[in-house]
Amino acid sequence: MSKIFFIILLLLSAVFNAQVPGDLDNTFGTGGIVKPVIGTGKNRANSVVVQNDGKLLVGGSNYIGPAADFLVSRYNTDGSLDNTFGTGGYSQIDINNSGDLAYSLVLQTDGKILVGGSTGTGGSVDGNFALCRLNANGSLDNSFGVGGKVITSLGPNSDIILSLTIQPDNKIVAVGFTYGAQNTDFAMARYNADGTLDAGFGMAGLVTTTVSVADDIASSVILQPDGKLVVGGYYRNGTYDDCVLIRYNINGTIDNTYGVNGKTLISFSNFNDYLQDMVLQTDGKIVVAGSHTSSGSFSNFALARVNTNGTLDTSFGVNGKITYGITQTISGASSVLIQPDGKIIASGASSVNATFDFCIRRYNSDGSADNTFGVQGKVMTPVGNSTDEIMAAALQSDGKLVVAGYATDSLTGVNTALARYYTGIVMSIEENAKELLYIYPNPLSNKITLQLPNDFNYSNSSVEVFDNLGKQVFISREIEQNKVISLEFLPTGLYHFKIKNDDSFKVFKILKQ
Repeated sequence: MSKIFFIILLLLSAVFNAQVPGDLDNTFGTGGIVKPVIGTGKNRANSVVVQNDGKLLVGGSNYIGPAADFLVSRYNTDGSLDNTFGTGGYSQIDINNSGDLAYSLVLQTDGKILVGGSTGTGGSVDGNFALCRLNANGSLDNSFGVGGKVITSLGPNSDIILSLTIQPDNKIVAVGFTYGAQNTDFAMARYNADGTLDAGFGMAGLVTTTVSVADDIASSVILQPDGKLVVGGYYRNGTYDDCVLIRYNINGTIDNTYGVNGKTLISFSNFNDYLQDMVLQTDGKIVVAGSHTSSGSFSNFALARVNTNGTLDTSFGVNGKITYGITQTISGASSVLIQPDGKIIASGASSVNATFDFCIRRYNSDGSADNTFGVQGKVMTPVGNSTDEIMAAALQSDGKLVVAGYATDSLTGVNTALARYYTGIVMSIEENAKELLYIYPNPLSNKITLQLPNDFNYSNSSVEVFDNLGKQVFISREIEQNKVISLEFLPTGLYHFKIKNDDSFKVFKILKQ
């Protein structure tokens, strides 16, 4: 019976490619890369989100001549545009008949889509915070703001949203910067679910923070489980730019218990350092990513990890930071995320022979390079023939990594580009589980680790491994969280890994190298 079951399973399954972590997923687009044709303008992506059904939402801007509009596109799991969304797979939103630039996209729990950025004011170069909300089909949600749009002025000059988060009470927090008379400051706004400003936050819903006497840019926001907000960005230290984190209380005041007077300052080098993105670990620590300038003209990826009290985590990298020496390249990270196994993925761009390619680095949880990923922990992907850059990344429920950004070709110019990679983690969502169930690494050499949901039912549970003919080659009924299973006795090849309990079972394909 088991042989018949697994033969059928093999016939119904797609051909298993012996991919290693960092390889492009050839089932996505063309050779793992998608360069969609969207409208008649030039466009670029700045954010990507994976829906519960596996479809991808990508937010960015579309440029037609001197003007620009918000652009949201949706893709099927194979990388094709989803024609059930908007018009032909995308929605183009004119906020204010001017330059509308979208930098952040988040998905609400009800399936509605929130996009933030900036808009000009009737053709002026000055701009304001701009939000729009779309229904799940890509149409504007008229219950939000005015006709689905909200515009907020914070200062006399440009105001730009660079990052969004949604609170459990459905209030919306937008962060970025506001340009005053002389320079820029951190800027935040909190909105009610209908798009009106929340009067209980800061001054009538708005918060501005001066970090230095020069320019201060807030680029990322994290909502802690206790409701406090950590905002990250960079400021001018007098000569160069350095990174900074500021924690705010629920009402928008600065939390002076964090760092020094509410701020954590991070310097990676004696030149310019930029914080572009942050991610919250399950233990409450925050990993930040961006770039540091290693000399007057060369830069590279820079990461740091910050404890819950705002101090640097000295167990990470060197004194809490990861930098690279002079490499005669210009590189930097725009996005950072954490795999379920604790490994860290930073994505951005790196220069090669005067061009820029997609660049991804993976690190172990202690900050060391993960040499099982790509070449010595790094993957470079040329997408166009000039400047290519990853602006955002997300993990799918099957463990694959999706990145979004733009590619530049000499003939077609700048346009949206996506790519999908194998990470070596196989994940699944059980219908009766609240958390991910996954195994790693895959492919494996000798051992594999099992991670179970917290509410996993251990009654009559077991792990079984079958070969391609359905023959059982391993069984264990000693199941526990983070169980490490040795399979070094197995010859190389393809196997099926079955996790079973009283409620259900799940089968994964694994490759023994």
